[in-house]
Amino acid sequence: MTFSQPMNNKFQRFSLILLSMLLLLSGACKKAQIDSPDFQTRSPEESTVAYDDLQRAVAEDDDLSDETPAEVLSESNRNRLEMLEAYFGALPTVGLKKEYEHFKSKGLYISWGRNMPEAIEICKKTECNTVVLDIKENYGFTYQTKIPLAIEIDAATPGNPVDIKGIVDMFHAEGIRVIGRVVCFNDATLATKRPDLCLKDKNGNTLYWPSEDNRPFTSPYSPVVWDYLIQVCLEAINFGVDEIQLDYVRFPSGSSSSGEEVYIQSPEGYTAEDKPTRAEAINRFIESVRAVCTDRYGIPVGLDCFATVMVFPTDGVAIGQDWASIGLTGADSISPMVYPSHFDDEISNGIGTVIGGQTFSYPDKEPYGIVKASLNAGRTLLTQTSESYFAHIRPFLQSFTAAYKGEGRYIPYGYNEMRAQFQAVYDAGYDEWLLWSPIADYDINWFNSPDNPGTSASQLPLTTPLPKNRQTETLIAEERQAPTGIREVETQDPNEDLETNSDE
Repeated sequence: MTFSQPMNNKFQRFSLILLSMLLLLSGACKKAQIDSPDFQTRSPEESTVAYDDLQRAVAEDDDLSDETPAEVLSESNRNRLEMLEAYFGALPTVGLKKEYEHFKSKGLYISWGRNMPEAIEICKKTECNTVVLDIKENYGFTYQTKIPLAIEIDAATPGNPVDIKGIVDMFHAEGIRVIGRVVCFNDATLATKRPDLCLKDKNGNTLYWPSEDNRPFTSPYSPVVWDYLIQVCLEAINFGVDEIQLDYVRFPSGSSSSGEEVYIQSPEGYTAEDKPTRAEAINRFIESVRAVCTDRYGIPVGLDCFATVMVFPTDGVAIGQDWASIGLTGADSISPMVYPSHFDDEISNGIGTVIGGQTFSYPDKEPYGIVKASLNAGRTLLTQTSESYFAHIRPFLQSFTAAYKGEGRYIPYGYNEMRAQFQAVYDAGYDEWLLWSPIADYDINWFNSPDNPGTSASQLPLTTPLPKNRQTETLIAEERQAPTGIREVETQDPNEDLETNSDE
């Protein structure tokens, strides 16, 4: 693997000075930018931190002699380190390890920059202090990246790129933290354009996954894919994000369309049965990202996972998200997606979801119970020793109405349902959360004031509601539309006869 080396001190000092100047200028102009439709995005050349510049800074580093491989933290990796290094190689090298402090976040997912004035107002007037911004989705990038492999496979957003650095600077000027979300192995563009990097069966055929829109899945065993994703994280760090959040850091769920299993070659010198497990591959990848982003640059790394892996450990085995060990990789935080709507109900399986002996017939209708029970179940999988240095738990909560489930299986999610989920997090012993709304639509009245965060006290009056006709997409360009890179990726199973797919 080839990983970028740390920037030298001169480059870091210059970056800090430049960032300070940008923040001062941004703070002075912020009110005008938000209110004025005349604020325009910079050109792609100006808005994207040049990948070549990053590489030059790396090449100029003069303190490589003290570098050693990063520390192995995950027990699942440490116990079979020799075999894992034979397969994946050593972890990236690290010089003087950077220190950082964990930041307690209560945040809003804003997709590629939707409803930003609303998010700023909520964060300034309530307990919320963080936004989660898309860097790379499963189709590719929200901005015009300069990573060579991304350009080669046409994953760089053309035409209408999001100004990531401009967005980050704006939120920073308002004192709001920005987490950069990077979708990992569910990458339809990379999987389609580079089938050699996909999961395959024993005969070398690309596997397709009905549960993943019948698309191929890039291989979590591939160091080439790892290196690509680490480059994405580094580019996001150069935009100024405060944290990296890895999403889809897993194997596909369910069986392949052919019914064939994933085939993995054993490392040289080992028996056919001795090869990395799925959890070992995922944990080793997370450790590699942590080594570069956190140990080198002091940028914490978090990750999302299915909430069911806390409740049903066998689910974690299948997708490589072993709850008991994934938080021991040096990741700063884990965000289990404890959306009540995502649990089985009575109609889907005849029973509902059973957690700790408690049955939830229709989980979407019981947000408090399902969130608290899930988080408590996760804790029972940890030993007293491991819990003391496990990653911080920062659950993703459901901030949408799951009407797609059908009548009788869901309830509208508003003030009561959101407050119930907050309280469930606190009663389970945690004090952080992130909210997921696909359209970044949040009500300021759901939250407490900054002076009264994380309590069950009565709701304080905060601010007058934003007007119905507010222009929420005008912060960048006159009317911010989805990046033109957001598109469906056509896939064709090379193992199928083309004629069988004809509509004629």
